[in-house]
Order: sequence, then C-alpha cells, then structure tokens
Amino acid sequence: MTITMVSRIFAPEPGAAPLRLAALAEALVRAGKRVRVVTASLPSADAEIYESEGVVVRRAWVKRNRAGYVRGYVSYLTFDAPALVRLLFGARCDGYVVEPPPTTAAVVRLVAAIRRRPYVYYAADVWSDAAGSLAGGMVVRVLRRVERWALNGAALVLAVSPGVAVRVRELGVTSRLVVTGFGVDTDVFRYRAGSAPGAPTFVYPGTYSERHGADIFAAALGLLLDERPGGARLDFYGTGTDARKILDACPERHRHAIAFHAPVAADRIAQIMSAATAGLASVKPGENYDYAFATKALALMATGCPVVYAGPGPAAGVVDEVARQHGAGRAVEFDVQAVADAMRNVLDNPLHAKGRQGLAEWIHEHHAARSVADRVAAHVLDALST
Repeated sequence: MTITMVSRIFAPEPGAAPLRLAALAEALVRAGKRVRVVTASLPSADAEIYESEGVVVRRAWVKRNRAGYVRGYVSYLTFDAPALVRLLFGARCDGYVVEPPPTTAAVVRLVAAIRRRPYVYYAADVWSDAAGSLAGGMVVRVLRRVERWALNGAALVLAVSPGVAVRVRELGVTSRLVVTGFGVDTDVFRYRAGSAPGAPTFVYPGTYSERHGADIFAAALGLLLDERPGGARLDFYGTGTDARKILDACPERHRHAIAFHAPVAADRIAQIMSAATAGLASVKPGENYDYAFATKALALMATGCPVVYAGPGPAAGVVDEVARQHGAGRAVEFDVQAVADAMRNVLDNPLHAKGRQGLAEWIHEHHAARSVADRVAAHVLDALST
C-alpha cells in the first residue's frame, strides 16, 4: 500500500505541522506501508535534508515571503497549481493525506475523484476562522465554502482537539471525524542535561502572528524591566507578521532586551529551550481561534522549560496541570499585568535541573508524538482501506 501525503511544508522545516506530518509518515512506514510526500522546496539550499527509510519526499519550487515562510494565497497558489499536475500525472497511490490550507485539500479532492482514491484531511485548525481576523467578509465566505467542500469529500477528518472537532461540525462537515490529540517529538525536544539556564531569558519559538498576540509578552517585559532594569531578555525564534507590533508594545527604553532570530533547526531550538529560564506561548482571545492548541507550549515543556501561557485554548489546561504536578510555569488570562506577574514568578522561582528533567519526562510519558502518530496511522489506514 502506498500513501501520498500532500503539504506545502514538511520536515525538516520548523513548526508543528512539518513535525506532525513526519511523525505520521514514519508511523505509516512502521505499519508496513510506503509513503510519498509531495511538498515544497526548502527555503535554503543549505537546509538540512529530511531522510527516513520508506519515506520518499518530492519537492518543487514555491513562492515564499521575505521571512522564508509559505504564507498567503499567492504562495499557496504556487504550490497548489503545480501540485494538481504532479498528483494527476505522478505515480498512482492507494490514498492521500492532506494538510491545510483548504485550497490544497480542494486540489486533492479533485485528484482523488479523478483517480478514484480516498483521502484523509488532517485538520490542525479551521482556516476560515483564522482568516476572519485578517480578511474581509467575502474572502472568508468563499474560503469557508472551499473548506467545507474539501472536508466533506474526505473519507476521514483528523481533528487535533475537541475544539477543532466542534468547529468542523459547525462548519457543516459530515465526514467521519476522529480527535487525535497532540504530541511532540520527544526524541528531538528533550531536556539537554547540562543546559543550565544562564542569564534570565524568556524564549518564544515559532510563529508570532495576529492570532497569537505575542505583543502581550513585550508589554509585560516592559513592566518587569521597570522594576528590575536588565533583569531579563526576550528572544523570538521563528517568523511572523507581528514583529513591529511586538516592539511597539515595549517601552522604547527596554526594546534592546528583545531580539528576533531566524528559524533554526529543531535540534538547535531544543537546546535553546533547555537553557531558557522560561518559554512563552499564547492564543489571542476574540480572534475566532479560542479553541486552538499552542503546540509550542508542548515543545517547550518537553525540553524541561517552564511555560508562561496567556489566553484561552486547550494548552492552558496542560500548562496548569504541569504547574500542579511540577510547580513550574503558569497559565493566565490574556492580560498584561497577569502575564508580567507570571513572568516574575518564574524569574523568582527558577526550575533547576532535577525539576526540568522531571517535567520533560512527564511530557514524554503523556504527549510523545510517536504514540500519537501510531494511533493516527491506524485511523488513516482504516479510512483508506474501506
């Protein structure tokens, strides 16, 4: 049995989606299947190449923004249009797995219908909800119709959380649906013994977009530094649209304590997380995205890094549970003073090596990507075999 996975991004690119898809591909291979991945070329010729026995990755050029990310419908079109040709005239397979955006899923639905093959849609979120904070009403309505049509053709929809599952049903999707849960690659994201925190540092990994509201951490840092000048710094690793807004949220006298870094390889960011005083993650309320899971929180805690989480979403519950079990981190409302208080708390009560190791082991036990991927692979194979 051969399964084709279709996604504009795939490992080794950083981010939750590439790592989640790679884990699924490897789980399908462990189940005795062959996997082909149709994806985009890497942002740099010097980028590390993903290699895994049984997984064949086919890449093609795609338009990226200045930060190197495949974002926006022009970029999506440069992937989706060639993907239609690649899938129609490429080698045959027994079924497809497709990742958002829904325009890519619409392409897969067309190809699957022509080739009479089933497909599975991996719903990490509801894209038309996310677009509501950025686009006009007409764009959102069109995207919602495309998304509904793409999901309703799937033999199975994989929803990463109960909240996503509810929104998928509210969208009018009637396809069979399974809630997968969240996992993190604990082979990569693990505590590095000896990575003791140095100067007090908060780290924010991954995307910082309108939906995340990461400017709240810059504003909170400003409050902290008014109390204790030079007492901490904030490092961003990743890409996003809100860099200017983040800087503007912090008083000018403290902006030197904020730095933006390009995305780095997963192994390197795991080392950085292990050494940070605490990590930061958020979901901005009121953006039609309250059900989203901030997966960066899991990656941070898998490295033994306590997390200050701001806003709604299921990640808040995980951070709260960790705080009860390990006395590390805190989930708070999306409020500058509450965030500043939580950041101050982790500065005053740093988690040391033994506690960090215990935190990392707890995440490995409860949220390892391999076990999640194996469960997802079983659902995928069942859907594609019927």
